[in-house]
Amino acid sequence: MKITNKILLITLIVILVFVAVIIIASRVIVDKSFQDEYSGIETLNKELITKYFDVTGFTGLSASGSWQITVNRGVSYQVRIEAPEYLMDDVVVRKIGKILNIGLEWKTRIHKRSLKAEITMPNLDRIKSSDGSKIRFDDFDTDNLEIRVSGASGIKGINNTISNLYINSSGATHINLKRSSVINADLHTSGVSSIELTMAGGELTGSASGAGSITYYGNVEEQSLRTSGAVSVRKR
Repeated sequence: MKITNKILLITLIVILVFVAVIIIASRVIVDKSFQDEYSGIETLNKELITKYFDVTGFTGLSASGSWQITVNRGVSYQVRIEAPEYLMDDVVVRKIGKILNIGLEWKTRIHKRSLKAEITMPNLDRIKSSDGSKIRFDDFDTDNLEIRVSGASGIKGINNTISNLYINSSGATHINLKRSSVINADLHTSGVSSIELTMAGGELTGSASGAGSITYYGNVEEQSLRTSGAVSVRKR
């Protein structure tokens, strides 16, 4: 290699290293600034407060953000929110049609701290979860239940009886209905979704793609799931 080419190569390497150092240093400064800004807020506002929202007449739930939500069956309605004091004013609880929507104002979605909600309602026919929400629902007896989940959300149901279940899941979601009873299930999944459910003698249908898994317990009259990719379907 000519001396001139060697000099050019060395110069180029030095420039690339210099640029990389500047980028890394800038990211460290920005990250530290961001952390300092919000760590101060967290330190000053550690106290959690509780607020009840007067909302009734809903049969479904939609949650977005880092929520931990418990849904219980009851004869009346109750919506209880627990959050840091500095975030409570940004909590959004509203009913649209028959759906109870829970989230945060857009400007506060940068906060990663989990928020808690406890909901009591007589009937449940729809659940939608996105952006990392975790929802657990117990003790419902429903003819039709539609579940839609995306992102890194999770759904868990205990002691429920569901005649017809529809699930649409994508991303890295996890749905656990092992301790509930499902007669018919129509599943549509993609990504690395994981679904576990206990069947009670009906049909298991739908489609699954990506690298997810579907595990079912109990018995089915017919299993006609269409799969593609590295999807795993197992009976336990």
